[in-house]
Amino acid sequence: TGETATLDVNFAKAPNLYGYQFIVHYDPAVSAVGEFVNTWFDTAHDSMVPSGWNAACANGVCQFAVTKQVPGIPPATASGTVARITFTGLTPGTANVSFSDVILADRDGQQIPQTLNGATITVCGFATVNGTVRLQGRGTTPIDAGTVTLTDPAGFFGPYTTNFSAANGTYSISNIKVMPGAGTTYQFDAAHLLYLGNRGTYALVQGI
Repeated sequence: TGETATLDVNFAKAPNLYGYQFIVHYDPAVSAVGEFVNTWFDTAHDSMVPSGWNAACANGVCQFAVTKQVPGIPPATASGTVARITFTGLTPGTANVSFSDVILADRDGQQIPQTLNGATITVCGFATVNGTVRLQGRGTTPIDAGTVTLTDPAGFFGPYTTNFSAANGTYSISNIKVMPGAGTTYQFDAAHLLYLGNRGTYALVQGI
């Protein structure tokens, strides 16, 4: 939540492309900002973008459309990115992205066969961990500070490391990323210069 991810819309080997349109549908778990990418199909010159189709995103929909309109401008035959959408996570969950009203056309207005595949965006939540490290033989007074490290064995998030208190062994780590729903399992490692380490595994869920 609060972080961004980009989705590029790519055309592969589009032959004699003179115009295109498509609508992107996205889940309200995210907000979206769209833009044309003019690296090979230029929407800014010798082209017409219909009103309301200028990469605008609102209410779960982004609309893209453009066509060349100057006689003599050659069609484009290439591959690459034509549009980019930047999503921002709003609430934890899974946001589905799909396409509709997809049309690619040549200079004669004939449609070019195509398929655009959708995508899924996972919006993660955050957890907070509070704990206490006890050192053998020291009672409630660790004397020297050590560290606690949280590692996601799947490699998606972290690691997160903090010092535990030299006075009483307490520690706290906030803003730990976790998957929505069932959460994420983290490996906890407590370390101290004069002691063998200790390890535990715990599942963290949003808000816990």
